[in-house]
Amino acid sequence: MVGETVTETWFSNILKSSRKSLSWEPERPAFGILAFEVSRFMSKVVNLWQCLTDRQIVRLREEIANSVGIQKLVSDDEDYLMDLALAEIIENVGSVAKSVAMLGKKCADPTYHNLENVFNNPGEIDPKWYGWQYRLKKMEKKVKKMEKFVAATEQLYSELEVLVELEQSLRRMRAGANLGKVKLLEFQQKVVWQRQEVKNLQEMSPWVRPYDYIVRLLLRSLFTIIERIKYVYGVNQNENAVASRGYDDIHGVCLIRSNSMSALLQTGEQKSANSLENLDSQFL
Repeated sequence: MVGETVTETWFSNILKSSRKSLSWEPERPAFGILAFEVSRFMSKVVNLWQCLTDRQIVRLREEIANSVGIQKLVSDDEDYLMDLALAEIIENVGSVAKSVAMLGKKCADPTYHNLENVFNNPGEIDPKWYGWQYRLKKMEKKVKKMEKFVAATEQLYSELEVLVELEQSLRRMRAGANLGKVKLLEFQQKVVWQRQEVKNLQEMSPWVRPYDYIVRLLLRSLFTIIERIKYVYGVNQNENAVASRGYDDIHGVCLIRSNSMSALLQTGEQKSANSLENLDSQFL
């Protein structure tokens, strides 16, 4: 179809330009110290994806069905309790989406400069973003990549603390009058090794990555998560109702869920605004 061809061409051109621009990444602004904040966003994305796996959804339903306490204190309506879980997931999606929109303003590619309203209505994503979702196997690979980024960033934080302590000790040693030259040289070498360790971890983390690369990774992951949410909570949760309801009734249920996702997402963005003030100031 013509519409599909246009969409595919637009998406293909974006990906081609993104790949082509990778050769210029060293000249682009990298995250630097903001890598620690980016690592937090990645950790949220990983957790969101993992809580939407088939195994986790089955486990959640079993816990709801078997928990007398939840049924007495909250509700005995399984669908309602699943909607509460959905609300928490959507709130977290909204928080990450707002952060990604802020990061997008620093990208070289203008495609990422105006992402504020992309997820306003998760049930009706703008057609121009069709095809940005990862396939299941590719998403699993991206999740593993983000897990490695998170692990490297956590280790980087620890090694940076060690480096600061070593450099402070070195300055004190240089200021001392009675320190042997050999001992000083040995300690200087220790500092050099620690600096190299920090540099290696920076290269393994988002620290040296350009904004375009990280924003593209997070954005496409969010699109994939939204599709997974729609599948798990929009299809699976209502599959028993399909047999007993007509098309109009089922369409109404899906529409209500779509509107609920939109409202919950906006609420999540508002709640996350205060916690992101420091990050926001970095981009002004």
